[in-house]
Amino acid sequence: MTKKFTKEQRKEIAAVFRAAKKYLWNGRAYGPNPGNWVYICFAIDDTRRQGGKSGQAADNATSVIQDRLTPRGCVDSWLAHEAKVDVSLLHPANVQAYRHRWLNALIEEFSK
Repeated sequence: MTKKFTKEQRKEIAAVFRAAKKYLWNGRAYGPNPGNWVYICFAIDDTRRQGGKSGQAADNATSVIQDRLTPRGCVDSWLAHEAKVDVSLLHPANVQAYRHRWLNALIEEFSK
């Protein structure tokens, strides 16, 4: 279960999610490259490495992602096993589009 965050922490987490979008693979190019990550948590790590976001805010954002995916470790597995999406629909581009939609929803949620 995601822990409770203060209004200021929520604002910081939303900023981390916003910053992570530019490091998340768009799902259309040939394949991901360093700095163009498949996984949201790796994109969040890049926001920290690039000096844009504080360590605690990035840690909090990562914990939100991990908490929401529990008991699975990645979106692909969560979609297949928890959301019961037919695995034939889990093409990498489709899963990546889902990651972008999810990140947009999290930005909206944590901006409130």
